[in-house]
Amino acid sequence: MKKIILIIAGIVALTTMLMAFDGPGFDSREKHGRDFEHPGFGPEFESRNVEGSMFERIRDELDITKEQIKQMDELRSSNKKECIKLKSDMDILQVDKKDALKEFNFKEAKKITGKIFEIKKNLAVKRIEMQEKRWNILDADQQAKVEEMMQQRGHHKKPFGKMDKMKRK
Repeated sequence: MKKIILIIAGIVALTTMLMAFDGPGFDSREKHGRDFEHPGFGPEFESRNVEGSMFERIRDELDITKEQIKQMDELRSSNKKECIKLKSDMDILQVDKKDALKEFNFKEAKKITGKIFEIKKNLAVKRIEMQEKRWNILDADQQAKVEEMMQQRGHHKKPFGKMDKMKRK
């Protein structure tokens, strides 16, 4: 009985040690599909972040021009700079809020919390505006193709689709 327990403990220990090593599949970028050093991506896409990954996957299907790529890169870059500034402002406010709470200054903490949520709202609006600007960079044919692709992939389903099925039965 002791031998079986020791063997099981040894197997568990060995498995744990093997899992601790950094091997293929353990890179967080690979795990989330964020490995942009993939040979399929051209040099103009090496500096991309996760925001642009959907665009990268469909750029060939949409026949994106170099000018459109340049416009989208400039848009992404300027938006990223603005978001970095807003996030750093939010981090500073978080520290200020923590300090206010340490001093039991609840009125100030509430005021700071309002500012934090205002920044969060601005970030959400900026994401929507960036999506709109990207959409406007595409021509009408490309927009139609994106809509078609999204419907095929199930991103935009008709509302009340289940009710239509129920009526037919």
